[in-house]
Parts: sequence; structure tokens; C-alpha cells
Amino acid sequence: MTDPENEVGLAIRAVFAALDDLMVLANREETRSLVCDEKRALGQMLTRCETLCSFAMAVKPAPMMVRRARNAIAS
Repeated sequence: MTDPENEVGLAIRAVFAALDDLMVLANREETRSLVCDEKRALGQMLTRCETLCSFAMAVKPAPMMVRRARNAIAS
């Protein structure tokens, strides 16, 4: 079982890798038009990224529990 932190990191790296691949294809003369023909899919990707970012920014962080250190030096 993968821990959640690794799962998120792997998913984000996979998205970046896929986008990098598409950028290379968009830069090649022989595949540029094929990438550009996918305007609908590219727009959907942009919308999903914006939605994900909006969600991440809107979620309030969980409260932090602050504990006293056991070996704190008294001042």
C-alpha cells in the first residue's frame, strides 16, 4: 500500500511528465497540428487544473495541536 504523501507526489509528477511530453509534441512540426487539434481536451485540462488549485486554496488547514516540550528549559 502506498502512503498518501507518495501517492500525491507520484500523481503530480505524472501530470508534469505528460504535459512535458505534450509540449515536446507541440514543438515538433510533424505533430504540432495534432496537439493543436485537441483544443477541447486542452481546455478541459486547464479547467481541471484551475478547479483543483481553487479547491486546494479554499480548504482550510486542519488545526495544529501544539504541545509543550518535555525537556524545555525553564527561563
